[in-house]
Amino acid sequence: MEQEKLFLAKIEDDIRRAADGNYTVTTWFLTPEEQVLAKDFARGKVQLFESGGYAEAERRILAFCPDYIESAAEVEFGIGVVRIRSKQEQLPHRSVMGAVLSLGIRRETVGDIAPDEEGAWVFCTAEMAEYICRNLDKIGRVPVTCEQVLPEQATIPPRVFEHIEIGVASLRLDAFVAAVMRQSRGRAVEVISEGDVSLNHREAKDPAQKIKEGDILSVRRNGKFAVERILGQTKKGRLKVLVKQYR
Repeated sequence: MEQEKLFLAKIEDDIRRAADGNYTVTTWFLTPEEQVLAKDFARGKVQLFESGGYAEAERRILAFCPDYIESAAEVEFGIGVVRIRSKQEQLPHRSVMGAVLSLGIRRETVGDIAPDEEGAWVFCTAEMAEYICRNLDKIGRVPVTCEQVLPEQATIPPRVFEHIEIGVASLRLDAFVAAVMRQSRGRAVEVISEGDVSLNHREAKDPAQKIKEGDILSVRRNGKFAVERILGQTKKGRLKVLVKQYR
């Protein structure tokens, strides 16, 4: 809670500077949860645009803008991209992240990291892109090369999901958490009360909160799930639901 207060104080200061100075103020890369908090706080106070460097980006920079800015295309977000290539093996997301942060880079200056068959794409601030290219030559024991490119040059592989059919007694949050964790409803309630569950990037505290198609459910240490479709009822009256788990 204290961390959230500090974050919102920073957002309030950014909004004030944008409004008083009549110029654009940008954040660092924000998590989806931080984006929700910032957008809720900024609503009605200032014009807002966002970018993560590509359409499906999760981590994004928000821009608080004066009224004369009409679209995100007019905003300088300062996003750079590093194309990392490896000739030896594929690079796991965790390994790339660890190597980048080991250079002394702050996490908030780095956006999404998208591994592919040739290496990975690292979205970050333009300044950090230059720094990474100068200093990163290995990930673990694997030699790599780095090249700074423009965001529009990045070809991000499609996100991979695993489709899962679950059965729930109702559309309550605790029922869904229990199903994706493969635990009891009682354990699901405990996990919710511990603050380990978010729904649509907001912390969820009410076990009875209703779930609907399109919702995004995250359970710490268990993964992230999208509720794709409610398929109907079983003969025993349970609901069949198709969810997709992020990989």
